[in-house]
Amino acid sequence: MTTLLFVHGTGVRGAAYDASFAAIRAQAAHHLSAAVQVQPCQWGDHVGATIDENALSVPGYEVGRSQAGAGPSAREQEVRWRLLYEDPLYELRSYAALTAGADPQAIARSPHAASPAERALSQLATLLPSSGALARNGHLSVQLLPDVLALLRQDGTFADALEAEALTAPERSRPVIARAFVAAWAQAAEARGLPALDGELRDGLYEDAVAVLGGATKGLLDEFIGALGGLASRIATPILRRKRTGVTDASFAATHDILRYQTPHGGEAIRGLIAERIRACAQAPGAGPVWLLAHSLGGIASVELLASTRGLPVAGLITCGSQAPYLYEADALSLLRRGQALPEHFPRWLNVYDLNDLLSYVGSGLFGARVVDQEVRSRQPFPQSHSAYWANDALWRHIRDFMQ
Repeated sequence: MTTLLFVHGTGVRGAAYDASFAAIRAQAAHHLSAAVQVQPCQWGDHVGATIDENALSVPGYEVGRSQAGAGPSAREQEVRWRLLYEDPLYELRSYAALTAGADPQAIARSPHAASPAERALSQLATLLPSSGALARNGHLSVQLLPDVLALLRQDGTFADALEAEALTAPERSRPVIARAFVAAWAQAAEARGLPALDGELRDGLYEDAVAVLGGATKGLLDEFIGALGGLASRIATPILRRKRTGVTDASFAATHDILRYQTPHGGEAIRGLIAERIRACAQAPGAGPVWLLAHSLGGIASVELLASTRGLPVAGLITCGSQAPYLYEADALSLLRRGQALPEHFPRWLNVYDLNDLLSYVGSGLFGARVVDQEVRSRQPFPQSHSAYWANDALWRHIRDFMQ
């Protein structure tokens, strides 16, 4: 039995790892040979960075915790989705703001008819995604739909915006509602620790939402309003402000795993756990070749481990969104210094990157033929692009070809 050992990246803990692992296992079962078994290497919960529940070094931490609460260009699309991921109702707020002052009585409707918001939410509640890849990545509609609809309902903005005169025409309202739905889906999935979708799956979900709202995506008026201008700034700026407590909670593990790894004891502990899991997989009954699938900081640790340790039974290394080439070029790796060639015992290496993932780098210019770089395109903005690899079918085609 061939083993694909998944080494996660920075900041991943508990349920978030479980969700990513489940998605990878489902994708591997779909794309790879039945003889490939995915195994976990969950170092974060065991040797990753930790902090006391009440962070004494962060001023106001407890106070902050108690108060927590014909279309556009590709670049414009990324900007729009970035704003929508922060606030799924961004575009609806914009339409409402642009039409402020309109007479609500101008919209004629029977007193017995459902409101536009009620009708749209009822339609969205029946949505069944057309792509099985959503479920393989843990995005189950039966779990996420209630969360998504609650997010859309939460402050009355959805209902108020759909009363705006500018959104009375279905060809204008459907794409805006569908994008709000998809962005709310992304927020709900993130809250559950699920891996991000790539652009293809996101767009497929968008098309499903437009369809269930009663239309087809072709021919819909798809406007991009004020995303780069003052209105967007007035709406987005309050969203982007965070209490210091929130920043600490959200970024601690991700940032401090990196800092911990750079210490001698931290790096040694993380690499040691990966080596232990490699040997355990190789010694299991009926074991065959062991391949490493490593993300982000997991890729850095795996590169240094394999460069510095002889005799590890690894058939090949697959890194996704890894900073190892950049840190090597910056001479910031402890066990593989700049100018030092990869040792002969270093296994085959496939390095996957996404130009939208600002934390992914290429290695062929540094290591020559010892590494094969392959680009995938999530069409997601950063930072969602950094965790959208597992949903990308192109990634799994590259992995399948590499492992043959």
